[in-house]
Amino acid sequence: MENVIKKRQYHFVNLAKFISAILVIGIHTSPLQGLHPNLNYFTRSIVFRLAVPFFFICSGYFLSDKLFSDDKEKTKNYIKKYILNMLNIYIFWSIIYTLLNFNTYFGDGNIIKNIILTIARFLFKGAYVHLWYLSALCVSVYLIYVILDKYNLTFRKITLINGVRIIDTETGRYVLKKNSNQNIGNTYRYLKSRSFDYFPDKINDTDDYDIYEYVEDIDEPSEQKMLDLIYLVALLHLKTTYYKEVDIDDYKKIYESVNEQIDDVLKYYNNVMDAIESNVYFSPSQYLIARNVSKVYESLNYAKENIDKWYQLIKEKNRQRVVNIHNNLSLSHYLKGNKPYLISWEKSKVDMPIYDLLNLYNNHYLDIDFHDIFLEYEKRYPLLEEERILLFTLMAIPKKIINKESN
Repeated sequence: MENVIKKRQYHFVNLAKFISAILVIGIHTSPLQGLHPNLNYFTRSIVFRLAVPFFFICSGYFLSDKLFSDDKEKTKNYIKKYILNMLNIYIFWSIIYTLLNFNTYFGDGNIIKNIILTIARFLFKGAYVHLWYLSALCVSVYLIYVILDKYNLTFRKITLINGVRIIDTETGRYVLKKNSNQNIGNTYRYLKSRSFDYFPDKINDTDDYDIYEYVEDIDEPSEQKMLDLIYLVALLHLKTTYYKEVDIDDYKKIYESVNEQIDDVLKYYNNVMDAIESNVYFSPSQYLIARNVSKVYESLNYAKENIDKWYQLIKEKNRQRVVNIHNNLSLSHYLKGNKPYLISWEKSKVDMPIYDLLNLYNNHYLDIDFHDIFLEYEKRYPLLEEERILLFTLMAIPKKIINKESN
């Protein structure tokens, strides 16, 4: 009797792929533009855009069985064959589309420049609009395989959250992040030397991607989480404090930068008011702005007076207190596991402690009462007079708004 091997059929997935293929056509043709621009925007930019991520998910799902194999050599050969097949398709169609668009790419006569641009498109963007998918798929498969192979990890699931990949393996869960700061290992070593180790352990130290231990966050109210976070920030500043020599030029740069920021915001709101007052009748939002713009000007005057006060206070000083600031503080970058953790240290640097407070304020001033948070911080790490003045000056500078109705 003849043996017949049946392949498992994924009927629902096949149907979803068929529908997604139609949605991709919709992305590039805007079929509802003639009915209503808003309807077209909603469908083309939101609903139809689900198609491409779905195809990526399908590719990863059907590829995962090969990556689960215990036969390393078989897995390696399959991945190599898979990538080569994708590259062959990518190269073939890149040549076709380059020839079809030859006049567009080379029409200005600058051969050398256009050859460089064509090569750059091929390597980093896709030789034509939609071909980026194939190159991105090749790079993704290659990176995942190399990392798993190097650290002898067999993954069971990959979860993508805000650009961060969480990998479930036989040995545990790990976080995979693109390395955007080559010096972050030095930062961690310095913090540990200062008895501050409230960050996830970094498993590797050299690759384009960093691998960290996974920390399971404990759910708690945002107010309590903010208090825990500010305690940790105060401890970070306390552990890493030192004084550095500065001169008047260093302070002058800060003074001039803040003044430029104040002047820019003042000019912006003057332009907004000119645009609003040019209308015979105000819309509700324009009326709201006009009625409250005096608060904006009061804040700017306060900032202007205080930056002058700050400059007079520090211009004769030759030492400045600095710390290792996290420089990317938000509630989403604080985790509570078996101990508190600060994550996402890529922007960390040495600077005045107030910039961590300012960063946290800018990220959460709409949902957290910062009066109590600031008092709790100062119980553990009191600010100097000049630091407090500069912090309140920067906090007082209003944010710009977008007044679409005046455009």
